[in-house]
Amino acid sequence: MLLLHNARIITSSLNHKSQRHSWMLVNTSTGLIDQIGNDHEHLSSLNAADNSEEFQKVDCNDCIVFPGLWDAHCHIYGLGHVLTNVADLQECDSIDAMVNVLTETLDSHPTPHDESNPVVSFPKFLEGSQWDQKELGRLPNIYDLDRVTTEVPIVCWRRCWHMCCVNSKALEVCGITRENSANKDGVDHFEDDHPDGQGIVGDCTGILRENAISLLGDLLNQESSNDVKVQELRKGLNTVASHGVTSVCSNDSSCFNISNGWETYGRLLEEGEGTLPCRVFLTTDWEQIRKLRDVPDDAEQTESASNDWTLASPHAPTAVNLNHGLFLQCKRLKIFLDGGLGASTAALLSPYSDNPHNSGMITCRAEDLDTAFRLAWDYGYTVELHSIGDKAFEIATEQIQKYYELGKLHLPPVITHCQIIGVKGMERIASPQFPQLFLNIQPQFTKSDLPIIEKKLGGDSRVGKERVANSYCWKTLQNRVTTCNGKHRELAGGLAGGSDAPIEPARPLQGMAEAMVNLLHDDEGLNFDDALAMYTYGAARSVRADEDIYLRYVNLPISDAKASSKKVRLGLLAHGFLADFIVTDLKKPEDILSLMSSPTPNGKPTWRNPVLQTWIGGKLVFDKLIHKVYTDKEAHDGCKDGFPGRSGRPIWRCMCVAPHLFLPSQSIE
Repeated sequence: MLLLHNARIITSSLNHKSQRHSWMLVNTSTGLIDQIGNDHEHLSSLNAADNSEEFQKVDCNDCIVFPGLWDAHCHIYGLGHVLTNVADLQECDSIDAMVNVLTETLDSHPTPHDESNPVVSFPKFLEGSQWDQKELGRLPNIYDLDRVTTEVPIVCWRRCWHMCCVNSKALEVCGITRENSANKDGVDHFEDDHPDGQGIVGDCTGILRENAISLLGDLLNQESSNDVKVQELRKGLNTVASHGVTSVCSNDSSCFNISNGWETYGRLLEEGEGTLPCRVFLTTDWEQIRKLRDVPDDAEQTESASNDWTLASPHAPTAVNLNHGLFLQCKRLKIFLDGGLGASTAALLSPYSDNPHNSGMITCRAEDLDTAFRLAWDYGYTVELHSIGDKAFEIATEQIQKYYELGKLHLPPVITHCQIIGVKGMERIASPQFPQLFLNIQPQFTKSDLPIIEKKLGGDSRVGKERVANSYCWKTLQNRVTTCNGKHRELAGGLAGGSDAPIEPARPLQGMAEAMVNLLHDDEGLNFDDALAMYTYGAARSVRADEDIYLRYVNLPISDAKASSKKVRLGLLAHGFLADFIVTDLKKPEDILSLMSSPTPNGKPTWRNPVLQTWIGGKLVFDKLIHKVYTDKEAHDGCKDGFPGRSGRPIWRCMCVAPHLFLPSQSIE
């Protein structure tokens, strides 16, 4: 058993009203919360009941304990890849700075042609990410990147990942020329002669947007080895665990160049002996399922593909089959409807305010959208639709309504991003005839997009004013999907909070803070209870993890546990729920608003991470005091120096044996 005491436990509840407790008892054999409360007399009896080594006690030093936090939309593989193998350009405030970072990255690694050195951080091209033209002063172009090298292809992603800039070598390798790209949507061409005389009107600028990025297939389709993929997934999972994330809804498929995400997670799960640093609810692209469905029954299978579900199966897998229980499931199909605001590719009902000839892009044809919905129904998946612009949101809600009325929609559908909402779309989701819906939002986008919202969406016109008023309106959206005609919906949807990492940092507490203080609309901030629910119980409900995860007891074979059909739940700290929680150094809920510090000399605010420990199912997976994310296997492996404690500590200094000895105020040498 595990007893948390001297704690300020704050949890959401079924009605989103937060509740406070001072202690919690966890059954570490099942990973479930056994008791939770404020009764000090009962706590005293628990303290006196068992003082054996197997009865662990954690003194939380009168600090806040939250339920395990969720990141309801992210790309774990992309995050790990960026942190491991991609040049970070987010601090670049000029084109020269961007060139310098890329040059330093290239110089500090073996070149792709150096076959004598197997440690190559980029496969056959140099990759950078997180640049923003408003910071650089203008869009980068082919000639800027050619200053770094003309021998190695370069691909640099804007911070939204809906647009990239490449050098001349990348265009050459992929066969992209002035002539064959002239009529391609999403390929930018110089409209004036280049000031340095290096290019003329009609030449490729090196900027590619949305579907045009597929022209780089010869480069981007070269996937890393499975060993590298496992390493990058582990890096991503460890990173989010350090910020208190215990569950993620992660889209790891073709958009981040990993075609075997399920298999790779499965290998990582096997290496962790059935555990991961956090629970993963995988989302796969709908095109991936279509490809599998269309594989002939007699298709040849290579030995390398035999363990890869994306290649080996003659038919697409159902959502029921993609289920490894408490740590890994795949329940959703992702459908991209449009692009991003920063790249001016989000699909709008009216043209962009700064470009009357551009209304963005719809990236999924109507017939493909129908195919995707039919696949989701046939194979048991819920749908998740990427929608940033108001035109995309209208299409998303129309399609959901259509298939709900046909009786061919697995609930609940999810619309992700929801940054710009038209009046018609807002009215549709508030209708009593509209099905249960979850809106997966990223509150951190408000601050990041603030410098461009008025320029791209606003203006003095009625359209501009109305469009901004219906953008980033989190409180209004919550009211629309949870109430109808002033009454709470019988089958209410809700908001789920995500980061879209690596687009934004995977920090749910930062997301909560920025949901509470909406920098665009003073009256659209959420209260603390609703912000907490969005990153805990609301996110769990969006994948139905509040009701239908099979309990797998440690001492039962998987088949027996599944056959028992006993279900457990996620998202709250309450009796019978899985004991996913985090210990912080915070004293009051409002303290999360002060975690983002004043800007540094370069104008960038810094984030202070208050998470001290992350626990999943009553097991410690991250401990800030020893700066380590570890698996259950690592926790009990013993030490090479002869001491039985973790990392070579004597048993009295080992957290897994005597956690009650370590208070948040103590340090470990």
